[in-house]
Amino acid sequence: MGTEGESATLLYLRHVLDETGMSPSALAKSVGISSTTLTRPLNNSNYKFNLSTSTMEKIAKHTGISLAPFFENADLASKTLALLKPGAYDPEIWKDPGGDNEPHKSTVVIGRAGYGIWYEARIHIVDFFPSILLTSSHEPASECFAVYIADSHVEPIASFNDYLFCIRWNSYKTANLDGMPVIVERKSEDGRLIELTMRMLRRSKNSWILQCANRKKEFQTPIELESLPGTDATRVIGIVNYVIRYPILP
Repeated sequence: MGTEGESATLLYLRHVLDETGMSPSALAKSVGISSTTLTRPLNNSNYKFNLSTSTMEKIAKHTGISLAPFFENADLASKTLALLKPGAYDPEIWKDPGGDNEPHKSTVVIGRAGYGIWYEARIHIVDFFPSILLTSSHEPASECFAVYIADSHVEPIASFNDYLFCIRWNSYKTANLDGMPVIVERKSEDGRLIELTMRMLRRSKNSWILQCANRKKEFQTPIELESLPGTDATRVIGIVNYVIRYPILP
């Protein structure tokens, strides 16, 4: 069967099968999932169901074959959440007791947030951070993500080594955004590097100002956006919902 136009998920899965010499059923059994979870998308590349992040993590951990080379979209957050986007799951899969029923048990960590900390967009952050065993009671897993705090730019709201549990921008439903803590994604001019920061959203007369919570001088270069969520180069990707001081990791 040809692979032209297939998703990165399926390309990765076919690579794993080639490298291990395993059949889809044998691979599924070895990682503890239903065989149909793998055989349905493999047998029909147009099948709308896609593999969840939890399943991908299981396969990568079991086989030792990295996900990174297969996920190279420029937008780290969109790329990492691509497997969890609305519509990625076939609704019928929830009725299958042997299906992939784990996406609501954890929240994917999309990267490290730090002021002036830039890293390559092509890096698949799942290789560095496990998912957090925490979910929302009112939002589906597809609309949630977390970030790891890599410095003190978030103080006093959060601290280094904490995690921020967030709701994706397009899913957050409130009319009053002034004063909200948000996650901002910035790209370098060539699009290769990404910076994630947590900033406080403030309404000015004709624009929105995004300022770090830490009032120290080194963190006080503001970002100004004419409208929300912003532009491709600088945009708000989520609203901070919780600070996780002692994350529950698998």
